[in-house]
Amino acid sequence: MKLRRWIFVCSIFLPVPDFDCRVRPARRDASFAAKQLSRSESGSKLPHSIGVTYNDVTRAAGIHFINAASADKRYIVESMGGGVALFDFDNDGRLDIYLVNSYTVEAALARRPRPHAALYRNRGDGTFEDVAANAGVADPGWAMGVAVADYDNDGYDDLYVTCFGPNRLYRNRGNGTFEDVTAKAGVGDPRFSTGAAWADYDRDGDLDLFVANYVAFKLDDLPEFGKGPMCQYRGVPVQCGPRGLPGAGDTLYRNNGDGTFTDVSVAAKVDDPIGYYGLGAMWTDLDDDG
Repeated sequence: MKLRRWIFVCSIFLPVPDFDCRVRPARRDASFAAKQLSRSESGSKLPHSIGVTYNDVTRAAGIHFINAASADKRYIVESMGGGVALFDFDNDGRLDIYLVNSYTVEAALARRPRPHAALYRNRGDGTFEDVAANAGVADPGWAMGVAVADYDNDGYDDLYVTCFGPNRLYRNRGNGTFEDVTAKAGVGDPRFSTGAAWADYDRDGDLDLFVANYVAFKLDDLPEFGKGPMCQYRGVPVQCGPRGLPGAGDTLYRNNGDGTFTDVSVAAKVDDPIGYYGLGAMWTDLDDDG
């Protein structure tokens, strides 16, 4: 069994100053020092300096990325998104950054071009270059999150992007580019997908994929902002949902080992017929049975 790296799905990007993953002494000239909080016997919080400092080097590192989600967030689909993955896509020993992008209902209805995702290749000198277009991963769709894994066991990490609409599976060719194999692999879940996680659940040596879906939401049947009891909070008009909207169910794809997957959600009893609201996924062995 080959589990090369675990994956995370995140909706917040935090600038990280030390991209070469080496420990450096804390600088005393930084703008602020991190504090460690502890509690005294009386329960009060006591700050203690731990000598760790951070500098915002986002722009200096060449990271220029804006999430295009709506500031108004009139619809629940506009409240999600902003996934990020740190992984070494070109196997040069340095972590690269993949940032997916959001969209708006207004832009979607007007069929405006989607904002692009970004794949920042680590140059190894503290700076990055966006190679998403050349790599073929600039337009995965109305993206929500991303899960990384070497699903075909070729030694290169691949990308699975969860979206509002069909998800995308990008196979890493190993030459700095990716191939969209979604249709061939059969993993283009068309629902409102949020999180995804890879693991070898059947212990056959290749990674399987679980996809968490949120709510049933259609652009041609939009819930009206602030209308109805499920679209208000203490008398204030708000976006509708998730209460009042049906859950979308989940999907488990079994890796067939030949580049394709089979939907085994119902057989594995993880399809979520009740319709809970899925926002993320994580694999673990809770009962220690291996």
